[in-house]
Amino acid sequence: MNAWCVERTLLLLMIFDRTPDRLWEEKMFRREAATFRKGPFPQSQAALPPDNHPMKRLLILPALVVILILTACATVNSLAQSVSPPAEGDLHRAQGAYAAGNYTLAIEYLGRAIQSGELGDASLAEAYYDRGVAYSAQGEYERALADYRQALRLKPDFTEASINLGALYNALGEHARAVTMFTEIIRSKPDAAEAYYNRGNAYVALDEFQQALTDYNRALQLEPTSAETYYNRGNVYFMLGRWQPAIADYGQAIHLNPRHVMAYNNRGIAYRALEQHRQAIADYDRAIRLAPELYGTYNNRGNAYSALGEWRKAIADYDRSLRLNPDSAETYYNRGLAYEALGQVARAKEDFKKAADLNQRQSRIIQ
Repeated sequence: MNAWCVERTLLLLMIFDRTPDRLWEEKMFRREAATFRKGPFPQSQAALPPDNHPMKRLLILPALVVILILTACATVNSLAQSVSPPAEGDLHRAQGAYAAGNYTLAIEYLGRAIQSGELGDASLAEAYYDRGVAYSAQGEYERALADYRQALRLKPDFTEASINLGALYNALGEHARAVTMFTEIIRSKPDAAEAYYNRGNAYVALDEFQQALTDYNRALQLEPTSAETYYNRGNVYFMLGRWQPAIADYGQAIHLNPRHVMAYNNRGIAYRALEQHRQAIADYDRAIRLAPELYGTYNNRGNAYSALGEWRKAIADYDRSLRLNPDSAETYYNRGLAYEALGQVARAKEDFKKAADLNQRQSRIIQ
């Protein structure tokens, strides 16, 4: 209870204690008690004043006032405790903004909370971490790096911040640095599945596929329900030309996440490598239903139709792909082959020329 409430309660008690008729009340109480003893009531009730006794009314009044004061004080204290500091409110608003995909607003709220000076080290570390996540979502990687590092300075054992920092090194092409970061995490937390997964990604970027497989295997032992780990391990098998294990891993990724578009797409490519073109087309169909804007999948399905000699279906898919991405030299070339197979030589030559021009232009850009 706060000091104001204590002072007011004691003051009121003192006021009521100074009632002028106190002696008269005591005299009347003794008289009424004697009257009760003569009446029909049991002896045990003789000391109780009747409900309409002046003394009881006088005793009830101060008691009611005190109770009201105490209740009011409790309410004030409760309200005071329920009002969060401004920084806490900004943190909650930042969560809402992030969930709504408004990363700029989330960053603004988090920045205000960070600058408020109201957060302890643990909460401040979380705020820097959350802002780093928002910066990453916006592609502002350098700012995200700075925030993750600040979070780790405040909380050196902040595993999530370390993992995100390493993942950013991967995104920025600093794969060797990422390997070092994740190795340090694994040394201190050998059961961190995300660290193995991300180190596996770094090894893939460094073309160290066996090390990547080892890390993905360990990650799946620790977290066997990760669709992304199965998908990425499938990609390693794919790059090694191990089609059956790749198909198995893509299938497991799809089982865990039936809307995994790229698992369908890549499994289709693996089926086509095994000349199982109908299975490939079925996977491309599913991928396109989920993501009709993926021009590469139309190109891939066109290739499967071409392999089956269904040239017109192939051309229809190449047309769709080029409407979505008119700068694909590969798709122009593939459509040229289909036109050539149908004897439409002029169209075939036109497509081959476009493919050559795009290749030359893109080569200059890359140089």
